[in-house]
Amino acid sequence: PLPCPITAFAGQTDQYVTLDSVAAWHLHTLAEFQLDSFSGGHFFVNKSLQKCSKKSHSHSSRSLKQSLLATNICYLLRRQIGLVSLS
Repeated sequence: PLPCPITAFAGQTDQYVTLDSVAAWHLHTLAEFQLDSFSGGHFFVNKSLQKCSKKSHSHSSRSLKQSLLATNICYLLRRQIGLVSLS
């Protein structure tokens, strides 16, 4: 499994890719998994491009903030135990 979050989008009435098969992507990450479904079939994104874009940006921003926070915490802990100097 990947160490990064996965966000998946799916069409609610897709005849080719079921919501269950998209949800199975949760098996491929050790981090957060988010599934967002939209009205429409296999080409739902054609009618929901703006919504998908906003959701994608929102999930990416949250993941980046969490990653930066974790990096800062690790740095502070390493500094606390003397693995990082201030010079």
